[in-house]
Parts: sequence; C-alpha cells; structure tokens
Amino acid sequence: MGCEEPLVYINAGPHPRVHSKPMSEIREARGTAVTVAVGADYCRYYANTRTVVVGQPRHELARESLRAMDEAYDLAVNSTRPRARFIDVIRKLDSIFEKRVLLDYRIVGYAHGVGLQIEETPITTILPRDRVRRVKPGMVLAMIHSPILLPGLGQVKREDTFIVREDGLERVT
Repeated sequence: MGCEEPLVYINAGPHPRVHSKPMSEIREARGTAVTVAVGADYCRYYANTRTVVVGQPRHELARESLRAMDEAYDLAVNSTRPRARFIDVIRKLDSIFEKRVLLDYRIVGYAHGVGLQIEETPITTILPRDRVRRVKPGMVLAMIHSPILLPGLGQVKREDTFIVREDGLERVT
C-alpha cells in the first residue's frame, strides 16, 4: 500500500545492541547473525515489520536462541489478550529463557505500542511502569520486541505488529 518514510535498523557486530543504525565500518564474518528490521509507515502511521536473521548461526548458543525466540514468540502471541497484564506474559517468557539458559541474555519486556511513532507507550522494554499495565482492545503492539543479545554473536529477534481486538490479536505484519 506504500510507504513514505521507512526506518531501517541493522544490528550486526560482536557487541549487539537493541537498536542500531547502518554502520559502514562493520564487516561480518560468514555465519554471523545480522538482524534487519524495517519499520514501514502508511499515511504516517508506523508498523514494525518482522525482523529477519540472515545466514546460518555458527554457534550452538545462537541456534538455541533462535529456537527459544520462536517458542517465546508463540507464547507471547497466545498470551497477550485484552485485560492481561504485560508483566504476567513477561514472567511466562522468562520461564522459556531460563529453561534454555538464556535469561541473562534477554532484554526484559516484550512489547511496545506502535502508531504515530515507531515506538510509543506502552514500552515494556524501556519503561518498567508499563509492564504492570493491562492490554486493552484497540492497542497496536509490536511483539516480541525484546531481543536476545549474544556477545560476539549478534542478536536474535522476531517481531510483528498486532492490533488488539476484543477477541484476541490481529496480525498486521
């Protein structure tokens, strides 16, 4: 349907960060995870698009992180419902990361609002007070926003945008 001002975030390098802009001096070895996120807007309203990990991870920790992220994504989508508290979903997600020995690598939180800005409240990864808020119909949420940061290997992230409906979530990306 078009896009006026897309935003592109690329995360690569031995010291992964939550957000990164393209950097011309970074060169990656074969098998290193490179995460590309494209935020597309339509009539000035943003929607996060799914993050893609390019290449085959060269380390078992990265492969395990990909499996954990898929499991966490499914759990977040199935658990985020009207009137649910974000913190209750976060605790469920943490049990996945703990079971796979990845708790120390994940960013706390998992969702943020999307609309006139690519990130707006509630932002459960940045604002602890937003973690205790309840999910409400009409919210537009990007999930699962929190990456698993793997020093020396990159990050693992999977994110889509959803509209919260009274009967559940509608995926729009």
